[in-house]
Amino acid sequence: MSKEVEKIKTIVKYLNRVSKSEEIGLMDQDFFLTKDELNKLINNYYLGFNNQRELNEELRFRHKSIVDLEFKKGIFSRYKDLANNTRVNYSQQEHQAYAFMVWQILINEFEKKLNLKVKDKPNLGIKNKEVHELFKLIDAKLEIFSSGENFIDASVYQRKEDFYLNITNREFHYILTVLKPYFYNFEYGKFVFANNIFTKKGTQLTKENLHNSKSYTTNNAALIDEIINNFKK
Repeated sequence: MSKEVEKIKTIVKYLNRVSKSEEIGLMDQDFFLTKDELNKLINNYYLGFNNQRELNEELRFRHKSIVDLEFKKGIFSRYKDLANNTRVNYSQQEHQAYAFMVWQILINEFEKKLNLKVKDKPNLGIKNKEVHELFKLIDAKLEIFSSGENFIDASVYQRKEDFYLNITNREFHYILTVLKPYFYNFEYGKFVFANNIFTKKGTQLTKENLHNSKSYTTNNAALIDEIINNFKK
């Protein structure tokens, strides 16, 4: 295994840890790369395979392992002391920001190399039809939208309907998260691509700002969790 393949493997493990909000601790400062350094690493990584088939198999595996990860976009400033290879300690927010930058580059590179397009990915599908009733129960309590109907079907069948949020982006992201087990091929971005969703401020929701709205708690998290728990009983 080439050093570039091993480095990408280590980066993917790191991305998974950060996405799960695990404690990272001290790390070698050389682990953290600039965009230029990361792009150079990726190009050399591609050269480490005997043929295109081997490369494609590797890229599909790596792409699958990171495509659904989520991070919070932010500001990352690298500490770099050329005098010695000291270990550095970044905050959780800094790790999120760095991981977001790395994840975006890897996803874009892998999908470009594999010639993947949104239409080539499996459509969002309903795994459990009870999702309709569950969504209605949550909607009855929170009044998720001020305009728009049949959000679940509109998302599955990509109807491009207009939906106007009454709730915050963070709460909407949280709702989608708890609905995840009820879908096949779940990806947050698929709800955005399938519909025209507008925030409380009137701006159209994108995959990126939905992604950045990730939160493990919201003002209505306890209420949503209560609805979910009662529904499962």
